[in-house]
Amino acid sequence: FKSLIHQGMILGPDGQKMSKSKGNVVSPDEYVQQYGADAFRCSLMFGFAYELGGPWDDGAIGAVNRFIKRLIRMVEESAKTSYKPIRYELLNADEKQLLRTLHNSIKLITDDLERLQFNTSISRLMEIVNEYYRFISLKNHSDSTDDLLAYSAEMLVRLFAPFAPHISEELWESLGKSESVFLEKWPAHNEYYLEIDQVNYVLQINGKIRAELLINKEASNNEIERIAMSNQRIIDLTQGKTIRKVIIVPKRLVNIVVS
Repeated sequence: FKSLIHQGMILGPDGQKMSKSKGNVVSPDEYVQQYGADAFRCSLMFGFAYELGGPWDDGAIGAVNRFIKRLIRMVEESAKTSYKPIRYELLNADEKQLLRTLHNSIKLITDDLERLQFNTSISRLMEIVNEYYRFISLKNHSDSTDDLLAYSAEMLVRLFAPFAPHISEELWESLGKSESVFLEKWPAHNEYYLEIDQVNYVLQINGKIRAELLINKEASNNEIERIAMSNQRIIDLTQGKTIRKVIIVPKRLVNIVVS
């Protein structure tokens, strides 16, 4: 083989190696029964860097379960058995932002999977769902909206399939598909959607790089801050902390100072 990657060890909630004598063993069966196999599977991928592992945290599976419910609702709300091809030039600004978020996530998830970065892959899926609900809340719809949402839902199920195979198969069938989602080609991003009016921003917390985002180059500082703070990775890492200030370097980075 060309390379060898060791997976990290999942520890007990106390940060120690699981042991019956220590009473810190986590039983997968209990979580599978309560949340389902896919939610448990996703929580393992989301909660730990593949090579590092770490202590088990009940909060992670709760967060993942809520995300999965939002994703299912998104697909159910947007489902259409057929839709017209997306014409970028006919989309309004908010529709274009949703499409850019989707294709940026396709690009980054593809790269993440090559590097076994499953935790960031799921974070990017969360970003798609967050952007969908942001778009819905704006109510800035056009004649292209229904087709765009149906297209986005289909792409999301295809992206989600490796992480949650059982749920994805059911969602795929609900979209009117007769064959398995795993017979579909992996989605490919369209670079054209990413290059138009977009700047790559590095998101930092206390000076450490935590995520990257494509943001409209004409966005105001308030809009840049709002988009950065709605990033799922940033939400997770700042939860329970006090945000002291947000430093924006235009067209380069956002540094969130917390304590």
